[in-house]
Amino acid sequence: MPAPTATTRPPEDPPPDGRAPGTSLPVWLSAAGAADNEGSWAPRRSGRRTEAFLDRTLAEFAHVTRHAVFAEEVARRDGFLQRLDPRVKLGGFIALVLAVAVARSPVTLVLVTLLSLAGAARSRVPAGFLVKRVWVVVAVFAGVMALPATLNVVTPGVAALRLPFGLAVTWSGLRGASLLVLRASASATLAAVLTLTTRWDRLLAAARGAGIPPAFVVVVDLAYRYLFVLMGAALETFEARKARTVGSLRLAQNQGFVAAVAGATLQKARVMSEEVHAAMVARGYDGSPRLARLSPLGAGGVLGLAAFVAGAYIVFILDRVLVVLGA
Repeated sequence: MPAPTATTRPPEDPPPDGRAPGTSLPVWLSAAGAADNEGSWAPRRSGRRTEAFLDRTLAEFAHVTRHAVFAEEVARRDGFLQRLDPRVKLGGFIALVLAVAVARSPVTLVLVTLLSLAGAARSRVPAGFLVKRVWVVVAVFAGVMALPATLNVVTPGVAALRLPFGLAVTWSGLRGASLLVLRASASATLAAVLTLTTRWDRLLAAARGAGIPPAFVVVVDLAYRYLFVLMGAALETFEARKARTVGSLRLAQNQGFVAAVAGATLQKARVMSEEVHAAMVARGYDGSPRLARLSPLGAGGVLGLAAFVAGAYIVFILDRVLVVLGA
C-alpha cells in the first residue's frame, strides 16, 4: 500500500495561523506578505525614502525652537541696541519703516539697510544670520512677486531684454521691481534687528505703552507662549510614531499622518485656549495684560527717540533729493 502523502497548502496561501511559511513572523511583517497585501494596512516599501518626510518635519520643529532660543540669547547680550529702552527702539523702528515705505530711490533703501547692518554689528548680531534668514527669504519671495512687474504687458517702457511671444523686460519695470525687493529687504532687516535685540516681554510692554490695544497684546503674548507648548506636543507625537514604526511607509501614509497631527494640534489649541481663559478669569483676569514693568523713559530715552525720529526725517529728505537728481 503506498504511503499516504501529506496534503500541502499552495505556497501563495498563508497558513491559518497568519504566519509566513518557514518563519515565525506574521505574514504582513514579512517582505513577501507586505508585497502581496495590496489592500492591507501593513507597512510596505515604496521605493522612495518616505521616512525622510517625518525626519524633515522633526527637523523643522527643532529649527523653530533653536531660532527662539538663539533670539533670546542675542537679546540678552551686552550690545548697543540691547542697552536702549524698548520704547525707544520701537518708536525708532516705526519711524524708519515709514520712511522706507515712502522711499522712491534705491540708494535710500540701500543706505537704510546698511545702517541697520551697522547697528546689528554693534549689537553683536551675527551678520550671517541676517543674510540667510532675512535676505535670502525676502529676495526669493519678493523677487517672485515683483517678477511680473518687469514685463512690458504690466509696466510699459523701453525694452531692456527682448523675450519670445512679444514680451520684453523694460527698464521701468526693473526699477519698480528693484524698489519692491529693496523696500522689503530694508523693512525685514529693521524688523529682525528689533526683535533680535529686544526681549519678547519687554517688546510687548513697549507695544502696550505705545497705545497698542490690550486685547491684541494679550493674544500675541499667549500665542507666543503656547506655540512652544503645542509644538512640543506635536513633536512628541511624531517621535512616538517614528519609534513604533517597523519598516518603511508610503509617502501618502506619512503625509496623512502629518495632516492628522496638524488637525489634532488645532483641536488641542482650541480646547487649551478655553481652559487657559477659564483659569485666567478664575484668578481675577480683567482683560489687562500682565507685562514687564518698564522704568520711566527719562531724558536719555526721550533724546534717543528724538534722534531716531530725526534720522528717519533725514532719510525722507535725502530720498526726495535723490529722486530729484534722478538717483
